[in-house]
Amino acid sequence: GLNSPFIMAAPVLEELADEYAGRMTIAKLDVDQNGEVAAKYGIMAIPNLIIFKNGQPLSQIVGYKPKAELKRALDAALG
Repeated sequence: GLNSPFIMAAPVLEELADEYAGRMTIAKLDVDQNGEVAAKYGIMAIPNLIIFKNGQPLSQIVGYKPKAELKRALDAALG
């Protein structure tokens, strides 16, 4: 089920998806419906942001983080 950190993170991720459109894709995955994907990437808690580059996991951020912190991680991945 959804928890409050996930609910808090959702609008921030929507904003980031708009801001980074054309440079990266930001997608959401329901871990309850996609347990095999969650297991593959070791997702034990949500929200959980995994940054992929060229199809490979580059970094992972677990828990709610402020937008500025997420932007730093995304900018570093684009770097």
